[in-house]
Amino acid sequence: EVTIPVDGDLLAKAKPGELNCASSGIGTPAHLGCEMFNAMAGVKTVHVPFPGGAPAVTALLGNHIQAVAATVSPLVTHIQSGKLRALAVTSAKRSEAAADIPTFVELGFPAIDVVSWYGVLAPARTPPARPGNRITPKATPTRLGGSGYRRTA
Repeated sequence: EVTIPVDGDLLAKAKPGELNCASSGIGTPAHLGCEMFNAMAGVKTVHVPFPGGAPAVTALLGNHIQAVAATVSPLVTHIQSGKLRALAVTSAKRSEAAADIPTFVELGFPAIDVVSWYGVLAPARTPPARPGNRITPKATPTRLGGSGYRRTA
């Protein structure tokens, strides 16, 4: 899921090309989230690609951009502290990591579902995992669960 924190009053005053929406890069799910937001809200934001989600969030915190589409996990702390305000999540259901943020559907927008998939990869010649030095299915939810990640398969 992608969370788009943006000031609702700013959105209401937006004129084409005056509001920007940052993402973690061109063609990423976050970029897609910005473009779907444009289509749903009937606005035209300027896409500002960053070389990753962290620089985009930093730019938002520094007031260099007006909005960012990013995964929920790195935003939760800033939203809870009041530094950022989340408008909605793009997933079909509310995020377990931030259950108080509504979905776009709940706000009256058409249904969209932008979800990111992350894998753990290594070069082809990487030796096989050794006992005691591997990620096990039982340990993964414990290690990652507090960060808003969950097992889907």
